[in-house]
Amino acid sequence: MTYYIVAAFAAVAVALIGLIQGLSVAKINKSFAKSEKARQEQAEKVEKRADAREEEGLLSMRLLNSSIDLSMATALAVKGLAGVSVNGNMDRAIQSAQQNKNDYDKFVDKIAVEQISKNRRY
Repeated sequence: MTYYIVAAFAAVAVALIGLIQGLSVAKINKSFAKSEKARQEQAEKVEKRADAREEEGLLSMRLLNSSIDLSMATALAVKGLAGVSVNGNMDRAIQSAQQNKNDYDKFVDKIAVEQISKNRRY
């Protein structure tokens, strides 16, 4: 009879060890899933910032090109080179500069609104 009691206790002990192992594995899996989610969220934020930097760089280049166009048109007008249609050059340069300035301003406004929205979350 003692043999059966010892065997029963052994079976209960084995079952408890299995339960503890199962709970430990579940806790580790939950912790891993949580850290993986945080890593993915961080990667998304990094990607979003990189996209914004890329867009800002493109718009900055457009602004620079517009500035150059405007400078060249102004220089031609001031110098008064013979045979150069200054008025058309000036009009195109002004339109290019204004359009690229508007695009850049919209971009800056968009980023500002995103930052304000991000900071207002409670």
